[in-house]
Amino acid sequence: MIVKKLEYICSLIYETCEIPVFLLDRDTEIIYEAFPNRTTNPIYDSLSGLFQKLDLLEKSQELPVILTTNYQENFILLSVFSDNIQNFTIIAGPFLYGKLSKEQIISLAADITPFSKKEVILDYYHTVAVLKNLQALNVSRLLHFLVYQKEIDPSSIIEHNKNLNSDNSNPENPNLEILERRQNNQLHHDFLAEKRLFQFIKEGRKDSLNGFQIVTNEGIYGTLSRKSYLRNYKNLAISGITIATRASMEGGLYSEVAYTLSDYYIQQIEEKKSVEEIKNLLMKAFNDFADRVSNVNREHYSKSISYCLNFILVHIYEPITLDQIAKLVDLHPNYLSTLFKKEIGITFSEYLQKVKIDEAKQLLSLTNQTISEVCFSLHFVDQSYFTKVFKKQTGITPHQYRNSINA
Repeated sequence: MIVKKLEYICSLIYETCEIPVFLLDRDTEIIYEAFPNRTTNPIYDSLSGLFQKLDLLEKSQELPVILTTNYQENFILLSVFSDNIQNFTIIAGPFLYGKLSKEQIISLAADITPFSKKEVILDYYHTVAVLKNLQALNVSRLLHFLVYQKEIDPSSIIEHNKNLNSDNSNPENPNLEILERRQNNQLHHDFLAEKRLFQFIKEGRKDSLNGFQIVTNEGIYGTLSRKSYLRNYKNLAISGITIATRASMEGGLYSEVAYTLSDYYIQQIEEKKSVEEIKNLLMKAFNDFADRVSNVNREHYSKSISYCLNFILVHIYEPITLDQIAKLVDLHPNYLSTLFKKEIGITFSEYLQKVKIDEAKQLLSLTNQTISEVCFSLHFVDQSYFTKVFKKQTGITPHQYRNSINA
């Protein structure tokens, strides 16, 4: 009799809220579901397997529990007791608190899901219902009332879930973690090794980086994620990029260049699918930072000229004039022009054109922008003039350059 009643409640919740509702027995086996033609997240082997991972027995409470998975899906759990024994569990979900973008969905599944499932995963997330936080709380209240005929307010559920999650998410005693690592000989790297890495990059000593590792197969450089082996190495690599970024700036690399490199390599790290790929990319990044610091240190410019070079680099996609920069460094344009020619060896306008053409070459090589788009994004007066300047510096036209890249 009770099963029929619970099935009716599940069906009523589904028809009212349009989210899947399942009835599970004591062994967390699905005995009834109210959601025709449902689809399951392809990340999971089965829905039953997912429910078993939700630690239902540990969550046994008369008040509703709202859980969020690693993939942003939310579930409402309500244990059904009779004679102080939990005989059933009702689960409502999955649902989202807000629509996810395509990039967010792919990122969520990228760590463990084959790339071939991308479209299937996208299709799945587009079918998942969306509830606002307050709506989810009210569904929880309604479900609880239908089962127990007791009224509860949203604050009771919020406080209950807060305490429950706090109990389960408290980190282990850090002193216990230290003891365990020492007993198992799982020591972090020597602090001096990190200092050496910092110094090598700061001084632009690319050759000294040969053989240096911050990520090892043994994982002795720390544990930054307990949930994913690959995620742990990605986090370690990102830590290494952070060290390299700071070191390169102390070594004289322009901050904008350093931060841009940091963003670039972190994005690349996130795309990698194996520890070996991460290790190779990290070493490439270290060498890149050191190489750029070395190049900067070979050139000794005054503070005013260094500022000019950095300004041009950062604002290359904006209109730049000598008068504009002269005001920023508080120098007369004529004096700045003379100083620029003396230290750089070419005039301000020649240097600006050189930087623009170097940037144009990157755009032609790495993007699908048309020659016209490249021309106007770099503020050349027209495409004819752009072609003339490009050919003067490279010996070929932009069109010929792009063809040579794609050949």
